Amino acid sequence: MESITVFTPTYNRGNIIKRLYCSLKKQTCKDFVWLVVDDGSTDSTEKLIKKWQLENEIKIEYLKQDNLGKSMAHNKAVEMTTTEIFMCLDSNDVITPNAIEMVLKCWEKVKLNENIVGIMSQKKVQFKDIKREMKVKQLPGYIKIKHDKKPGEKAFNDRYYIEKEKASDGYVETTLGEAYRKFGLKGEAMLVFRTTEVKKYQFPKIQKEKFVPEAYLYNLIDRDGKLVVLNRTLCVHRYQMDGYTFNMSKLIKDNPKGYLLYVNQKINSDDTFRSLFFDYIRYISVAGIAGEKDVIKKAHNKIVALMAYPFGVIFYLLRYKRV
Repeated sequence: MESITVFTPTYNRGNIIKRLYCSLKKQTCKDFVWLVVDDGSTDSTEKLIKKWQLENEIKIEYLKQDNLGKSMAHNKAVEMTTTEIFMCLDSNDVITPNAIEMVLKCWEKVKLNENIVGIMSQKKVQFKDIKREMKVKQLPGYIKIKHDKKPGEKAFNDRYYIEKEKASDGYVETTLGEAYRKFGLKGEAMLVFRTTEVKKYQFPKIQKEKFVPEAYLYNLIDRDGKLVVLNRTLCVHRYQMDGYTFNMSKLIKDNPKGYLLYVNQKINSDDTFRSLFFDYIRYISVAGIAGEKDVIKKAHNKIVALMAYPFGVIFYLLRYKRV
């Protein structure tokens, strides 16, 4: 049996998923299964995946479900996973040829530590049709990585090299939340989880909605243990204009209850006034869309909720009313 499941949720991404497939074919280690959960695509996705299965270059498992959203696709993938570790790559991701090999080598060194629930590695972020790239701060355990790119070369390539080796022994350990709050991580991270850990939790199913923020699940896992920081950039994530990131306001407006589950989770764990205040603004701005009533009366901290209320109304008017 393979050691790692590479899960890809996809919906009408037949035009870009080939890049991910090609990067998986080039892996120096083939000890993985690519699990594609198709969320009801109506394009060429199914035809492509079945064609690649016949090529037999890598092991591929394919499931097509009704259009239930990424969260339900994730639940199904976790249910199907039998490997020791589980990793999610989006259809607009590309990984370096040594990515699986590096992940498995790292995992062999840390897997006996029961406090370790997985591995995180920083993604390089690209913006399609936008003339900028996200600047991401280095996490503890990361060293500067340069990209050797020939003049005029547009396609992603794997020529990464390390300027110097990490001075200390072992891996830095952190939760994903700490990486963003404490160490200044911005943008995307490649996450690998112990399968027994990720099987503990599911995204809730909400009637007539298809989205719950991924952070909802990651926050639950953060309570159980630490991620080790793998000292390599192994994945490039290319934002799409029709993807979640550039359509988040509409996504939240269409799925307000799922978003409120996540914000309420944050409110219950906030440990500073600032974070609590801003999370109440977020909650109030979407509560009306979700049909929530008596928000102040039901709030855990009524004073902070009352202070945030006018700002929440303004935030709703600016961000959601015209979407």
